[in-house]
Amino acid sequence: ERGNALIFASDIGKDDRILQVISAYIDDQDEGESSKRIAAKTLAGIATPKSIGYLQKLLDTSQSPDIHHSALNTLSMINDEAAVSILEKKLYTSDTQISATMALSQWGKPEYNQILLQALKNGGLDKETIAIMARNPAGPAVLEELVKHNTFSKDEILELLNIYTESTPRARDDVRLDAAKAVQPLLESPDSDLQIEAIKIMGSG
Repeated sequence: ERGNALIFASDIGKDDRILQVISAYIDDQDEGESSKRIAAKTLAGIATPKSIGYLQKLLDTSQSPDIHHSALNTLSMINDEAAVSILEKKLYTSDTQISATMALSQWGKPEYNQILLQALKNGGLDKETIAIMARNPAGPAVLEELVKHNTFSKDEILELLNIYTESTPRARDDVRLDAAKAVQPLLESPDSDLQIEAIKIMGSG
């Protein structure tokens, strides 16, 4: 009941007073992860720069993937460089990479898209995380940049296109349409393999 009251209070905007209580929930050794889960839900209702330190503390002290997911998702809603820095760091951490990818790719924000694009160029994303990105609004924007600048070798771009071909049909209609637009320049490619993969992606749009 105490936790429900805290979550409800966050919904009606009593941010400063709630933030004074949250640290105690995070540090509660008796309740452990259940107390941290309440803190994560409460912070999701606040999502302001003042909550960044508490979200970082959750990420540092909790062992629960769903709490990590909630904290990263909340950070992605905060327009602050400190929040972006944490998200970028967690994108390169194996146990939080999927949640960080989901948090960054769901909005289609140019700043987040660039972080994902750079991680892809660095080889920092595996097939599963690329598939998640491909199904979200960031996916087409990242793909458009890769097609435009011809960053990868033919084998690398074919592998990437294949992931998009498999993943895009499960995306929202607008994401599928944007992905189809992103690969249209490949229809002019002299390479028939690239043309075929582009046509497959366009077919899902």
